Amino acid sequence: MMVPAMQVDLERKLITIGVGELATPPQQRVRGIGGFGALRAELGRRAHETYRDEHDGGAERSSELSVALTRQIDGYEARVRGRIDGVAWAEDCAVVEELKSVMLNANELAASKADDFAEARRQARFYALCLDEAGRATEVAAQVVLLSLVDGTRRTISADYDRSRTAAELDEQLRLALERAHLAERRATHRRELAEQLQFPFPEPRPHQLELSDIIATALAAGQPVLATAPTGIGKTISALLPALRYGLENDSPVLFATAKGTQQRLAASTFEALVRKAGCEPGILTAVTLRAKERMCPEGTLQCHPERCPFFADYDRREVEAAAVDQLLAPAVHIDGDRIYQFGEALMLCPYELSMQLVGRVELVIGDYNYAFHPAVSLGTGPVDDRAGGAVVVVDEAHNLFDRARDYFSPFVADRSVAAVVGGLHRTPLSDRRLEQDLIGLCDSVREAITDVLRAADDGERGFVEGRTPHALCGADWIQLASRSSELQLRYGHHNWRRAYIEPADPVMKLLEDAGTLGALVGSEEPELVTYVANQDAPGGRGVGVLCVDPARRLARCHERAVGTVAMSATLTPLSYYAEVLGFGALDPVLTSAPSPFPSEHRRAVVVPTVSTTFRERDGYTGQIAALISEAVAVQAGRYVAYFSSFAYLAKVRPLLSVPADQVLVQMPSMPLPSRDLLLERFRQSSGPMLLLAVTGGVFSEGVDLPGDELIGAIVVGPSLPAVGFERQLMKRHYDEHDESGFRYAMVYPGMQRVIQAAGRVIRSPDDRGIVMLLGRRFAQSPYVDCLPEDWFRFAPTELVTEDPITELSAFWRSFD
Repeated sequence: MMVPAMQVDLERKLITIGVGELATPPQQRVRGIGGFGALRAELGRRAHETYRDEHDGGAERSSELSVALTRQIDGYEARVRGRIDGVAWAEDCAVVEELKSVMLNANELAASKADDFAEARRQARFYALCLDEAGRATEVAAQVVLLSLVDGTRRTISADYDRSRTAAELDEQLRLALERAHLAERRATHRRELAEQLQFPFPEPRPHQLELSDIIATALAAGQPVLATAPTGIGKTISALLPALRYGLENDSPVLFATAKGTQQRLAASTFEALVRKAGCEPGILTAVTLRAKERMCPEGTLQCHPERCPFFADYDRREVEAAAVDQLLAPAVHIDGDRIYQFGEALMLCPYELSMQLVGRVELVIGDYNYAFHPAVSLGTGPVDDRAGGAVVVVDEAHNLFDRARDYFSPFVADRSVAAVVGGLHRTPLSDRRLEQDLIGLCDSVREAITDVLRAADDGERGFVEGRTPHALCGADWIQLASRSSELQLRYGHHNWRRAYIEPADPVMKLLEDAGTLGALVGSEEPELVTYVANQDAPGGRGVGVLCVDPARRLARCHERAVGTVAMSATLTPLSYYAEVLGFGALDPVLTSAPSPFPSEHRRAVVVPTVSTTFRERDGYTGQIAALISEAVAVQAGRYVAYFSSFAYLAKVRPLLSVPADQVLVQMPSMPLPSRDLLLERFRQSSGPMLLLAVTGGVFSEGVDLPGDELIGAIVVGPSLPAVGFERQLMKRHYDEHDESGFRYAMVYPGMQRVIQAAGRVIRSPDDRGIVMLLGRRFAQSPYVDCLPEDWFRFAPTELVTEDPITELSAFWRSFD
């Protein structure tokens, strides 16, 4: 067992290090069947426990025996600590046992050589030396017990312990560790010096930009996370990136800039480049990398990540070292994007994705999707990403999107038809390992039986189903057992495929095992924000069972706690207290800050029109009035406008009643493919005369579209864009009602108003922009909706925006610029 990572006090000349770390020095990350690190560790732990249970029980054997050793190395005192897996005692003799789980079957284990387990044998010898130096026995020996996770086979090999040779070996490893510590200290000192060189890189800061940056810097230094809302155009990226990079360099930690949008990734990269230029750093001194999804980094296009299937993956480690590929990429670079990594890897026949992962541990800034910071299986930003002191400083852009993304991470569903498909596939294409095949089919039978049982119980209870789903308690013990079986089979199946060079990127067997394992683990946690449910044939995914995460705050908080620091920002985090709670900052003493708009308030006129109703029950009676208001508003000042509707259905009802020429109207259609969306947006931008685009709130034309200047002079929003009242929203409402009676606001109002504010934010994007925002619907004038309106829209209170004569007010606004 390993103690915490090496600690070095250079002033006191003291090293504290664990035996495991000393025996297994840093090296390139292991490549293999991939994605099974945590799972393999858990199964290894179980194998160790089983072995100890079988052999413990008397004075002749000790388990988890703590040992320590002190050495003098080059003027330093080295304290070596650890716990031995087991010691077998016989009179004055002691045999140290180092347990090692392996992914080898009986034949492979028998054919393996002692040198194949050099690090485990070294660890056993170091433990033996600790025991020997302490005088715990007259004779000391050491051995490694190999435990197969494939078929349970065991084999014992000698560690060849000799006291004098092992002492010399340990001293050499301590010298190497000390050398790494000195190198790390020099690097940390250099980074602290670089932190002082980083300055605001642009000629003039925008209003409130430096204040926001200072608030973030102060909070990070105090160990507090930051949640910041600031209008579009203030320059949030540089305001967050500058203090985050300084803090990261001061603490020898990288920065992870997490955003789902390619435009924001490019903005972060260009901002970093400006910072480096301003600091006067040569290329290669401060470097950033932008990560791309694995699918977009595969030259073969097959995702057959196996040395026998992919020439880019074959013998990767040796060829990368010989080519010094990572060093070549870093040497002349300030920012390394996915295209450059792809082209470089393709030219050298080295896997571009593996190259990008290696770069992560060598750069100061990593730019990528939310998954790299928060996904439980692939995150790299909140834990250590290399051998630096801690984790990363995480900057979350467009943070309002994190809530739903995080909920999805912890909402697995096991569909009966998926289980049936796996069984059918195994019958059609049997595995070469018939025992594994039978175990997989047996698991599938158990899962289908469990689904049937819980559906029958739900039907007997006459529960009401919504969208084919209803909350239902699952037997934790049963699903924990199924999860345990799934985890074991996941490892065995992955190993079976790896040995046969069989890689299927979307393997239905692996997907089922992952989902069943995750579901069982979550059911066993018994946390109130995880609601178990059963689905019948009317559900979107058909019959099955699932877990719905209605509130990811607890799990996000764990990520924030592991990070060196966290900054979350967006233009639409209103109210801040709501987002602080649901994004996991509530109990972490966060700094909440709201920056005012940097642009002249007289350049925008926002009005709320309460004379129409947009509720589902009443809106059809106001369709004509809504069409008239839209038509009159766009006629006041010629230009480009967008009218946003809560649904395509209501958009279709209003459209024919508009008194706007047909050639001046563009319409977003449902399920519009990307080329069609791009063409529609280009037609809107290039129109020489007035143009009205009809779109849906929360769609592609209300977020991530930049329309500066006169490309957009008005946004009209028809009603709050509340989420559909379905199964998930009902459970969310119930959860938050039980928490503090905030269910309707948390589940419906705040998410809906976020979409409204996001859509309205398309209008004013620069100091020279002028435009109007018109909100149609009496709910906008009522609490809690009106309380969500941005403070920079009004002087004293949001009720100032309410008017029954919007056209007169809009006319006066436009005349003020004549």
